[in-house]
Amino acid sequence: MGNSAPSILYATPINNPDKQPNETPIYRAPPSVGLDLNNLMPQFRTLHDILRLRFQSPMNDFIGRREIDPSTGQLQNFFSWKSNQQVQIDAECFGSGLLNLGLCPELVEQGMQPLRMLGIYSKNTLEYLIADIAGMMQCISIVPIYDTLGEESTVYTFRVTKMATCLVTANHVEKLLKEKQAGKLQYLHNLIVPDLGKVNPETIRNSQGFVRFFSFEDIIKAGAQARRPWAMATPDHVYCFSFTSGTVGEPKGAYITHRNIISLIPGIQLKANNLVNPGDSYISYLPMAHVFERAVCVVLIYLGVKIGVYSGDVMKISDDAQILKPAIFVSVPRMFSKIHDGIRKTVDEQTPMKKNLFHHAIQSKLAALEKSGKVTHPIYDQLVFKKIRARLGGNVRFMITGSAPIDGSMLKFLKCVFCCPMLEGYGQTEACGIEFVTDLRESGAGHVGGPQLQNEYKLVDVPEMNYFSTDRDQQGNLSPRGEIWVRGPNVIPGYFLNPEQTRETFSPDGWLRSGDVGQILFPNNALRIIDRKKNIFKLQQGEYIAPEKLENAYKLASPFINEIFVYGDGLRTCVVAIVHIDPPGITKLAQQFAIPDADPLQVKDSPEFLKKLCALLNETGKQNKFNGLEMLKGVFVDTRAFADSGLLTATFKLKRKDARTFYEREIDKLYSALPPA
Repeated sequence: MGNSAPSILYATPINNPDKQPNETPIYRAPPSVGLDLNNLMPQFRTLHDILRLRFQSPMNDFIGRREIDPSTGQLQNFFSWKSNQQVQIDAECFGSGLLNLGLCPELVEQGMQPLRMLGIYSKNTLEYLIADIAGMMQCISIVPIYDTLGEESTVYTFRVTKMATCLVTANHVEKLLKEKQAGKLQYLHNLIVPDLGKVNPETIRNSQGFVRFFSFEDIIKAGAQARRPWAMATPDHVYCFSFTSGTVGEPKGAYITHRNIISLIPGIQLKANNLVNPGDSYISYLPMAHVFERAVCVVLIYLGVKIGVYSGDVMKISDDAQILKPAIFVSVPRMFSKIHDGIRKTVDEQTPMKKNLFHHAIQSKLAALEKSGKVTHPIYDQLVFKKIRARLGGNVRFMITGSAPIDGSMLKFLKCVFCCPMLEGYGQTEACGIEFVTDLRESGAGHVGGPQLQNEYKLVDVPEMNYFSTDRDQQGNLSPRGEIWVRGPNVIPGYFLNPEQTRETFSPDGWLRSGDVGQILFPNNALRIIDRKKNIFKLQQGEYIAPEKLENAYKLASPFINEIFVYGDGLRTCVVAIVHIDPPGITKLAQQFAIPDADPLQVKDSPEFLKKLCALLNETGKQNKFNGLEMLKGVFVDTRAFADSGLLTATFKLKRKDARTFYEREIDKLYSALPPA
């Protein structure tokens, strides 16, 4: 992995009289040293202040989308926009309508201020954003619902929030009604369906008596009849929830306050560094259910950027971008990987002369990037890369990747072909998704830069994994390693009605214990993520996977399975497994699979045996209601016990780090055999 230019200092240690021997000093972004992190932008205390700033320019465009042409039934080839004034009116009416109709009753829970909840079960839509802004105005907390949590976690979210009303698109209506009829959504009584015309009228008739249906316009009209003033907001009001499946068991309901989300603005504004201007466009397609996209949208509202909502098909995001011509493009590694692979495929299909020109141009720009951080070239950008830039509209001035690690060589490649800086960020839901970001001038890869203005951090020893704040790199330079602890106004107060998990994750003096292990690099104090303290990991989609939960279930798929090791990481889109089955067990399973008698040491590697074993394991996954990301895409069978290979602790727990190293070749083969994602 490349190194950063020494001129970029990512973090500065500050004096900490309470420093313990098992931790590093506290580090801050150099511009924030000596500042009060809780008062970086004193004129903006709540989201109301951000909205009022935006609405000072009533005629400027705010939210847009491609409408359906009634004459052709196809999407129009332009974006239709709602002005700031139109969005303000719609949001005020929608919020007022929710209250006038009594759809968001006040919920009083011990130890918390009264709350009003609105669920949203939808892709990003214009209606989603208007409802979100209405929630800001009326202090109605948005509760996003999304499929990757799974059925049981979705039901839990509705139950624990006592949610009475959900804004839901037509494609999810049947699912909610099924759960309602099964008695699992006892508090849900109202469905607001923007595309109500797509719901079967018979479904609506059959639901009378236990669910009321409303169109989006119904709520707007009810609010227009008696438009209410904005509610009294404080920095501690809950803006939204984010239920995360970060650990085994019920999801944790992170609640994010006005103070939390606003604190991100100064750091992002500094990073944008005049690359973003009022009136620029941004395409919103990353799920609003994840805090990363929600945080980006709030910052862009403040910056005066137009938000164009995508047409609903991620695979056709390029079509939307070519029409919108966004100045900022934010995505996750999986999407950037698809863009990268698509470019490579197009180049491979070119004539030998054009192919050679591309390779010469990209090598020249990569060399310039490594030397000086420069991402533009006066000739090649027009001659070679103009058509590639046009895939995202040709106007992108910088890109951001987050949610999961990105391959370093791909990051550099994308900077060069799109001729613009690309920031890599790291964050957690518990700190509003944006904690560390690289610099616009960064020429290397393999780290996440330094802390944002609003937060400080330290590393704490993890002795059981041999990570210490006194560690040194191969050249003997001090290069501390340990669990990343973060503190600042972006760190949330805790988890909804879950004091045990709150105490486990947050220290009494406000530190968020991330569970991620980091390393501070010499000489510029950039942070590299190197491990995970807890036995969970992220896939490339940004979703957490709890391998122990999967292993405990998959092991029960057959009595002949002795042990199983489930593996995945942030550069992969799926999980695979190493399965220990002894030779007699292989023979029994082969008979069960109707595979003719054969040497078990040969049959265990046969495609037929492995395919049927994987299907058997995944059938167990379905029975346990695992989501698609938790299903196995490949298996390797080892006749040796994990203990015989030195992969178990004294208490018979799997040494995951050692197992990954031991089975590195087998794991790499499993992934290389899979079709492109």
